[in-house]
Amino acid sequence: MLSSNLCHSLTFKNLPTLPALIDYHDSYPQYRSTDSYNFLIELSIRHAQFGTTHWLLDAMIHDRLPRDLTTRILEVRWLVRTGKWETAWTRVTGLRPEDALDKPLRNGLPSPTITVPCEMWKELLGTTKRGAIRRRSGVRRDPDKESNDHDHFPPLEIVDDPAVGTKAYVRRRHLLGCLRPTFTSSKKLVRPKLVNAAVSHSLRNGEGFAAEALAHSYLSQLPSKVRDETAAQCMDIIHTLLKADIKCGLKSFRANQGRLMSLLTTHPSLKPSSTTLRLILLPLQSVFKSGTIANDVAGRFQKHWGDQIIDNSVKSLIVKLAEKEGRMDIVEKMLHEERCNQRMVRTRAVPQSTLPLPDPRGLRRPPDRELFSCPISSNILWDKLKARVRRKQRADNQERVE
Repeated sequence: MLSSNLCHSLTFKNLPTLPALIDYHDSYPQYRSTDSYNFLIELSIRHAQFGTTHWLLDAMIHDRLPRDLTTRILEVRWLVRTGKWETAWTRVTGLRPEDALDKPLRNGLPSPTITVPCEMWKELLGTTKRGAIRRRSGVRRDPDKESNDHDHFPPLEIVDDPAVGTKAYVRRRHLLGCLRPTFTSSKKLVRPKLVNAAVSHSLRNGEGFAAEALAHSYLSQLPSKVRDETAAQCMDIIHTLLKADIKCGLKSFRANQGRLMSLLTTHPSLKPSSTTLRLILLPLQSVFKSGTIANDVAGRFQKHWGDQIIDNSVKSLIVKLAEKEGRMDIVEKMLHEERCNQRMVRTRAVPQSTLPLPDPRGLRRPPDRELFSCPISSNILWDKLKARVRRKQRADNQERVE
């Protein structure tokens, strides 16, 4: 009852302050519960009232109320936000960083792999609340004067996360690398954008195998039915992995193909899009028979997943690859298909009943979304591409005549 009343108070027109909610909570000790404390703890963290968070955690112990998983998650979040990241890591794993990382490195042993719930793992990906925590490094004294009561204190330093490349940053990345999140125990689906951010972070640190293992673990433990929006966000995780390896020519092309097929088999709702096909074809830019391979791969994708997988961006990439190889037959084929599509769009009949009525205000400027729509820019790119192809064809014809 008390926790429900606290939640309902956030719907008031004049929102109550956090101290007012705590006073209301203290007025009914017989109705206090773990849920009511969790509500106030989460609210205090959201408002960066970290001293209040500490007091609420101590009050919960004083009331002898059990801590559930939500309380543990909130405590880890509080520790991360206040700059006590290694303490939060210890609360999650039950191990000290010295035992899990320093001792194995000194003895030449690999770091242990620790399985943790995904709810705890995602809290460790958080950052310190910038500007909320400040500390004083020490007292600055004037060496020419004796110590007195007029010592000058330096300004407070903002507690922040370690900078990229520092020892503290590398140490944190190693500690995160020891964790393997499990997604099966989660009552609520972890957002794909969060996993995508973690995968991107691992790739930036050169941890390609860990990033791929994380993506495979997450996608294989998705529920049997997911929304189309969630499936598209999961495909973005695959796209992030494909973008990381597009510079090694045929080797990257084959590796990305195998990586894509392996990840697509983890869930039936995952289907490639035109972006997927374009990322698969990008490594072919440094391959000799790039146009031939790209045309064959696009045909296989079109056969398995439909015509919508080949859009203008894919067609233009295939034309560029075929032009580089000298396969003008593929270029003519793609340009012919594009001309047919544009002709169908122009000649599409519009029923008279659907035509817009004249504006009674007279002439007016159309909105920007109509003036600067995507098809216009796409047509401009196609016109430039066709002009370049025509110039190349004229040059080839002149060489043959000479």
